[in-house]
Amino acid sequence: MQTDRDVYSQGEDLWFKAYLVNAQNNKPINYSRNLYVELIRPGLQITLRHVLRMEDGLGNGDFKLPDTLSAGTYRLRAYTNWMRNFGDTFVFEKNITVVNTRGSQSIASALAKPVKRVKKKQSTVGKTDTLPSGPNVSFFAESGPLINDVSSVVAVKAEDEFGKGIPVSGQIFATSGRAVAKFTCDSLGFGQFGLEPDETQMYHAEVTINGELFKFELRKARQKGFTMGVSATSPTIFAEIACNGFSLGEWGGNNLVIVGRHGNKVIYKERVRIQSKNILVQVPDVNFPEGIACITLYDEYAKPLCERLVYVHHPNTTKLKITTDSIAYHSRQKTTVKLKLSDSTVTHLSLAAVDAGVVAVQPGDILQYLELKSEVKGNIEHPERYFDTTNVNRLKQMDLLLMTQGWRDFIWKDIDDTKFKQRYDVEQALPINGHVRAVWADKVLPKMNITMFAPRAAGNKLFSAISDSTGHFRIDGAVLYGYQYVYFTSRKSDGIGEDGKSKGKTGGWIIVDSMFRDKLAVEPVDNILIEQNPVNADSLYERERVKQKFTFGGVNNLKTVQITGYSNALPVQTYPITLAEQKDFTTIGDFVINHIPNAHWQMDEGDRERPPSPPRIFTGYIPPYMFPVSVHGVYTDHEKIVVGMAPKPDVDEYWEQTMDRVLKVTIRGRQTVDGKVYSVELLLRPGSLKSKDFYDNTMADFVGYTKARVFYAPRYEAPGDKPDYRTTIHWEPVITTDAKGEATVSFYNADPKGKVTVVVQGVTDKGVPVSAIAGYVVK
Repeated sequence: MQTDRDVYSQGEDLWFKAYLVNAQNNKPINYSRNLYVELIRPGLQITLRHVLRMEDGLGNGDFKLPDTLSAGTYRLRAYTNWMRNFGDTFVFEKNITVVNTRGSQSIASALAKPVKRVKKKQSTVGKTDTLPSGPNVSFFAESGPLINDVSSVVAVKAEDEFGKGIPVSGQIFATSGRAVAKFTCDSLGFGQFGLEPDETQMYHAEVTINGELFKFELRKARQKGFTMGVSATSPTIFAEIACNGFSLGEWGGNNLVIVGRHGNKVIYKERVRIQSKNILVQVPDVNFPEGIACITLYDEYAKPLCERLVYVHHPNTTKLKITTDSIAYHSRQKTTVKLKLSDSTVTHLSLAAVDAGVVAVQPGDILQYLELKSEVKGNIEHPERYFDTTNVNRLKQMDLLLMTQGWRDFIWKDIDDTKFKQRYDVEQALPINGHVRAVWADKVLPKMNITMFAPRAAGNKLFSAISDSTGHFRIDGAVLYGYQYVYFTSRKSDGIGEDGKSKGKTGGWIIVDSMFRDKLAVEPVDNILIEQNPVNADSLYERERVKQKFTFGGVNNLKTVQITGYSNALPVQTYPITLAEQKDFTTIGDFVINHIPNAHWQMDEGDRERPPSPPRIFTGYIPPYMFPVSVHGVYTDHEKIVVGMAPKPDVDEYWEQTMDRVLKVTIRGRQTVDGKVYSVELLLRPGSLKSKDFYDNTMADFVGYTKARVFYAPRYEAPGDKPDYRTTIHWEPVITTDAKGEATVSFYNADPKGKVTVVVQGVTDKGVPVSAIAGYVVK
């Protein structure tokens, strides 16, 4: 998922583009259509949530960050329902920083501070430092545990109290006091050394950090077992299997199985007979895609013995190039960006142009995520170094990363215990679940024909289902955008008459469950560094100050005014309902929000402590300038019903009534200091409120797919006086290259002078992730 940037202030828009790809080949897929995108606050609550409809593996949307959103580090999370079958393995997450630019204090004090890691027990070769907030050095024997009398490579990871890699040097000592190895870690804390454990010795490391000596114990080596040293030198992956004499005596003549996978798909599988202490297996890498391969050694009973991650590199001939029509522009001048692929592959791209003087370039891109971060959990510092072709040490550095953060230590159990168990389905459309029961008795009704009519659905509008033995039903296939009402009826399954109509009588009380209530649990993030994204605090604060000055426009002294009379009532609006209104508006609610200025639906999904409340209509968006539209009076059969006293429907259910039940709508309003307040009077047809109508025909409200807004892109062909201090200069989420592999995007710059960074990311139809960065100057 690409966002326009990683740092935002309160009240801004967060724009994003999502790519749903097959983990085995990175090609966009169309299996799941529902993508759940959530913004999670530091307190582990979901603050904002959207459901996107993915088309051919692509989708885009945005979050409007509330003005009242607390400053801090938030988690942006995205997943499909199918992904939930695999825990958090395929769930996308990235950190988003929200800063406070509206307080009187300097914004710098409100920025997210580095968070000390939450230490978590791990099955690593090293024993972590017992200090709750001190530095830590961990040790990872290649492919699993250390084995006595077998030489192994041991990787090292040194971190400070915030989980950030630090350069250190140290020595390994045996209990005899003899130094057996030395190691040096680079600037990100990675290093390695070789060790052949002696069964009569224990080992520890002595490391000096900031002038203080630390000791770290290495876990005791095992008496028997196997090690596996792996290296990739195209076109071959070399796996050297080793054991000691004790293990050879026990396993000699037996078969082991070596398996190579990519994205959980088996690419290579071969039996290996144990006839000596050292066995070299050569695995061709031609069938492995670019990215991380997992090499696992099993015994003949399918129990895993050891495992190693290795990066398979194939030369990439597909490159993305960005060029601008100039290297320097004036404020509000038009910029044209040309995109060119090195081949003619159809490519889906997204573009973000951001003021580099306020927000730095985001760490990581789609290439680094799909090929590395999606497979290796935890924080990866400076992932760009592993893909920088000018870095001559990048492959060695990648190997150390995989040996540490990709290290595995198997629990000895049968692999059949971890077989896949499906609990969550692939969703091609919005799933609507419900159940039907008797109206006057607590009795479920099986084998009921359920019909759902969705008048504003895209595509098919009529759906059907049959309730099961417990009275439950599920309807799939509805494509609903935004807030909508749908209508349900139920009939007994008594067959079809000669006229083609159901012979069953109406009956049953249909109860519809809310969509998307079963959310993925939010778990704390353990043992990783929450980094502070680089941001120019002063620039953000200054822009907010200019924005507020323009919004309020200063204060002017007015002449004294003599008030002789005052009425805050607004003109009464009366609308007789004709066939035209019945055709144009489905429900009373639809009619009202189209006839009251700034009226909109407001949903409350509830939480763990309180149930969801019905939807309501409000004017205004931000308290205290936000008022509910009330139903002041309802008339039917020439009698007035006092709102709130009638048993059916409840106040908010008047909005659900269809327009064919309405004779007249009267809208009254009054002006207050904070805004306009409205109420509605309804004249309904006789019999419209009889209870049977609500059981024979059930209405339900849903908030379906979120329809992406269009990024505001001003056109300065004519001069304007309104200041323009956009931080995101332009956002273009949907770009597709033509037959020549080319595309062009144009936009206008804002007022501030300085550097602008253009970031373009995407994926080709062949599954090749591409990204590029360019820049220019506004003078």
